[in-house]
Amino acid sequence: MSRFVFRIVFILVLLVIELYAYNGLSLVFKKSIWVKVLYALSTIVVVGTIVYMMSGHHLLRGGRAPWQNLLFGLTFTFVVTKLLYAGMLVIADSTRIVEWVGRRISGNPFSGEDLFFPSRRDFVGKAIAGLAALPFAAMIFGITRGKYAYTVENVTVSIKGLPKAFDGFKILQISDIHAGSFDSRDRVSAGIGKCNEQGADMIVFTGDLVNSEKEEIDPYADIFARLKAPFGQYGIMGNHDYYGWYRKKDKKERNTYEKEMHCKFDDIGFDLLLDEHRYIEKDGERICLAGVENWGAGPFMKKGDFDKAILDADPDVKMILLSHDPSHWGHEVTTHGRKVDLTLSGHTHGFQFGINLPGMKWSPAKWRYPHWMGLYEQDDQYLYVNRGFGFLGFPGRVGMTPEITVLELKAV
Repeated sequence: MSRFVFRIVFILVLLVIELYAYNGLSLVFKKSIWVKVLYALSTIVVVGTIVYMMSGHHLLRGGRAPWQNLLFGLTFTFVVTKLLYAGMLVIADSTRIVEWVGRRISGNPFSGEDLFFPSRRDFVGKAIAGLAALPFAAMIFGITRGKYAYTVENVTVSIKGLPKAFDGFKILQISDIHAGSFDSRDRVSAGIGKCNEQGADMIVFTGDLVNSEKEEIDPYADIFARLKAPFGQYGIMGNHDYYGWYRKKDKKERNTYEKEMHCKFDDIGFDLLLDEHRYIEKDGERICLAGVENWGAGPFMKKGDFDKAILDADPDVKMILLSHDPSHWGHEVTTHGRKVDLTLSGHTHGFQFGINLPGMKWSPAKWRYPHWMGLYEQDDQYLYVNRGFGFLGFPGRVGMTPEITVLELKAV
């Protein structure tokens, strides 16, 4: 199917959903002209935004304007809400049809107005509209407040044989900045201020500095350069940090782009680990910090080389690994001969949608990633998956607030 045909089919399907949902609302709120007017306006927003996105004019480097993120967020919110509403209407209508057929077969058909179950239809219709309003309200909050509602997660990791000098050592982790999606320097700056307030000993960044082009970080580089810790700042590349490199036509252009991308980490004051390691020394003792280039299961690149990253590393020194994609932990790290005491990852974003409450953690991310958020342990090897500092695609976060992680190491 050509791209043009796909777009036409997509728009037609969307219009069918729009008409079906509109018909359902019209039957329930038949006396309210405002409901119909607001629904018509939402349809105009959806169709107009999709046409705008298909034109390619929204692909701006260096961040998005606030109105763009608001428009994209509203469009996604309208589409998802109407899809849910239409789906519930289909279930309700199908139930009525099955009941009608059953009554016909049994010889006890409905008659008159009862044929259409008007009172029950109105009740069910209003109940469905009320249910659909819940995710609508949550997504509106997500695109206006949730995407910058930075949350600090304090995590204790107990490591057997950890040098006493590092007992209580605090590592601050951020991940998935996705600078090309930001639309507010002030709110990003507030998040970085919250990072510095934690008084961490070391700061690490676990990949995806940009969405697709290296220039996206430029408007925010001075803000991220404020991140400071006494034992340094370290970072790695994520899968999105390579996308601009892929678009280059020849080897020379790719080499130039790669070097310039690496320099972006220098601009924000981070030591970029490209399949290599560093020793962190304190009071005459040390731990090893290794970082790999992106390695991901499925369709994601497997550029990272763990063996290269730990080449000549002291096998008796406790190791912390930075690896963007948590699938690397299950596929290579835990099965490797070299024990890694703690791996820090990101990548999943918690799908930017879910439930994150004490005793209840859920997100569609769990259907794609066995390790999608929080702390995991296998054979005294730990993995922590950060749900990300920024956002991508949907310009909001629902239940999965952006995360600043403070990991405190404990010697046991």
